[in-house]
Amino acid sequence: MAKEILNTHDSLCCDRSVPDITTTHDHNNFSIVFLPFSPLLQHLRKTCHYHLFSNKNLDASQELRRMKLKDLLNEICIKVV
Repeated sequence: MAKEILNTHDSLCCDRSVPDITTTHDHNNFSIVFLPFSPLLQHLRKTCHYHLFSNKNLDASQELRRMKLKDLLNEICIKVV
């Protein structure tokens, strides 16, 4: 039922307010997360779904993501110590 609601009433669920903190350095202008509901947003979501987040691409980039996470954790440990 939730899937049906999200598919048929997508526009009601997608449009949301942009927090002030994201507008400070114009982060809202460079992020798909804060785009208002529009044909552009729908196109970008479809593109991400089919090209970026496909199982094939996620599997292919798994090792890279694992390495980047390890690098991030190392950086955090260095700054904490």
